[in-house]
Amino acid sequence: MRQIQDQNELVSFAPFTLNGTNISKCFGYIYLGREINMISLINMNQYDDLAPELSRRKRAAWGAFKSIEDVMRKTKNTRLRAHFFDSTVLHALTYASKTWSLRKQDKRSLSVIERAVERTVLGVSHSTQVRDGIRSYDLRQRSKIKDAVLYTKESKIRCAGHVMRMNDNRWTRSVSDCIPRDVKRTAGRPPTRWSEFFTKSLEKRYDAQQVPRWSRTHWATLARDREKWKIYWRPLESLDDQWDYR
Repeated sequence: MRQIQDQNELVSFAPFTLNGTNISKCFGYIYLGREINMISLINMNQYDDLAPELSRRKRAAWGAFKSIEDVMRKTKNTRLRAHFFDSTVLHALTYASKTWSLRKQDKRSLSVIERAVERTVLGVSHSTQVRDGIRSYDLRQRSKIKDAVLYTKESKIRCAGHVMRMNDNRWTRSVSDCIPRDVKRTAGRPPTRWSEFFTKSLEKRYDAQQVPRWSRTHWATLARDREKWKIYWRPLESLDDQWDYR
């Protein structure tokens, strides 16, 4: 508590009441499916640390699997089992992932969690996979389930499009467009921004298509047009004839 008070002098630690009712103090809570705690809010270098949230998502994913485990084991149809997995386990694992700022280690952790459940679905232990030299790609071809990292990226793309097309002055759009001018940069490496995924991904696509820098469109501007936004996220090989949209 002492450390928190020293680093947040503007906040009073007197008892807080609302309509005569004392509000209990907590150091963490769940908001929109994401765990927010005092450590993250105080130390901005840890603000983008998804480890606590991924730990919660891991427990939720295994809980979702346990609820359908008997059905999964009795179902022999591969695509039907994949549908059960994608509609329950995948959603539990990636809940609120559209708001995540995914780093490389977060993507790896997400894949590790999904593959652990996938092996259980297929009845293949990790030791058996290593001993027999079974590649994760081969297991994915057998299970037919969706990739959690790819699903998360697609969720972020859809969410960004919806947010950028809002025109009713909702705070979601206002916060996304906001560029604070009077905030000093914290020491150390800045936290990963939610928008970095779009900036870097479109930059790679522009480079692959050899689009001149002067004609490149910012992702937020591009997202305001539904059709252009959808086209730009198609596989690169399908974009050869889409020059009219650049």
